[in-house]
Amino acid sequence: MGTNFQLYLAISDDFGNTWTRHKVKDLGPHNPANIFPQLTIDTAGNLYFTWAQAQTFVPGSSASEGETDVFYAFSTGGGIEGTWSPAINLTKETGDSAVFPWMVAGSPGQVDIVYYKSNSGLNPNIAFYDNSGNPNDSCTAAGPNCNPNTTVWNVYFGQSQNALNTGPNFKSVQISDHPIHIGGICTNGTGCQSGDQSNRNLLDFFTVDVDHVGAAYVTWADDNNGRHDTRQFFSRQLSGASIFKAQNIAAMNSYPITDHAVTDQAGDVFDAEGLAEPVAACAPSMDIRAVNATRNSSNTNMMTVTMTLGAAPTAANAILCANVPGSATGGLWGVEFWAAAVPNAAQDRQFPNNNFYIAYRDNPGDVTAPTPGVEAGSVSGLSPSLTHFEFERFEAGTLGGTCTSSGMVNPFAPTPCTITMTADLSVLGIKSGSILAAISGFSVYYFGSATEPPGFRVPLGNSNLADAATPFDFNGTGTIIK
Repeated sequence: MGTNFQLYLAISDDFGNTWTRHKVKDLGPHNPANIFPQLTIDTAGNLYFTWAQAQTFVPGSSASEGETDVFYAFSTGGGIEGTWSPAINLTKETGDSAVFPWMVAGSPGQVDIVYYKSNSGLNPNIAFYDNSGNPNDSCTAAGPNCNPNTTVWNVYFGQSQNALNTGPNFKSVQISDHPIHIGGICTNGTGCQSGDQSNRNLLDFFTVDVDHVGAAYVTWADDNNGRHDTRQFFSRQLSGASIFKAQNIAAMNSYPITDHAVTDQAGDVFDAEGLAEPVAACAPSMDIRAVNATRNSSNTNMMTVTMTLGAAPTAANAILCANVPGSATGGLWGVEFWAAAVPNAAQDRQFPNNNFYIAYRDNPGDVTAPTPGVEAGSVSGLSPSLTHFEFERFEAGTLGGTCTSSGMVNPFAPTPCTITMTADLSVLGIKSGSILAAISGFSVYYFGSATEPPGFRVPLGNSNLADAATPFDFNGTGTIIK
């Protein structure tokens, strides 16, 4: 409140009929309104309260508040005022703002936390700064003494086995395999602007939870693509310490990743409604068994993806397996991934970097994306229902593999079989040597046409997922284009 910020906790002991307010912390001029203060409780009833606060204060502008750090405090006394520990700074190093903390607790003193952290000490709300590094609220575009905020943000995960201690007992690691946002992150809610330099594109879609053995599940927003469309990403803990006592996290064997390749279990296909696949005859055609990727040693722009399927991929099987009579028209089998790339207006990319795909499409009658055949292009989550992959084809690729015969897929190929898909990444504007992040094998049911109506930037058709493989990265030698 004003320049004397305070944190409070409301407690009810009569099922919400009445509430009592208890002060957690006096913060003085350090603003904690950085989306959001949050509370979690462990199995013994100990409370953990986390927030992000500005570290400096200059009257007149919230953007002048400097670097933001993530703090937490704990209470072993039920959260009553006077039972809270001192505030503990989890990101006290300078030169990297952090926002959006979220915690989940397990056994006493065992806590996970996630947050966004940047490579700059700029306040997240700054859009432009002057040549001295101070906020310049008079700027509306880059120019003399108007430097745009190009801060790079990533997702961090921390864990403590001793959080009921006043020391900084969290060990944190970056878990996003590529930057999830470039520029400022506005924390003023509906008062935010929509500029490229500072916006609320990430909204508040960021949280962590755990399963029955205490393994962390993290989901976050990511708009680091050619349209700045917001997409949701997810990661789960496969090994390491649990936040429940006497529990072991040992999921690595279920998600094996070796040498730019993954394997996938058989029989895990779902129909277009998200139900376990009931049509046994067609399921192998949609069932991914393995995925690997290679880049040409003499030309790293040439990428080849090899996908092992339970049977040859065909539109007929995709239509049958979709289990939506008269609706599905075909299917795609391939991979999606993120890469550093240059903007390209002709490919509808206003900004650097993007999510791309290489896939085999079999969607009879689709004149916009001639099929069957291999193609590559951009992939987004912007569709009529905002829940499907949208594929925009920009180049043709080369097909091969044991599922094929005479250059075409053979429905009677031996089972299981492979398809190989090769494409030139330079056509997509991908920087030579760039990391290819989160290469994720997929098979999808397709509905409709890839035609884009005049004035629209997404195809008429959309897709539903049938099967997916564990993502893996292909490390490059380039740097992220900012």
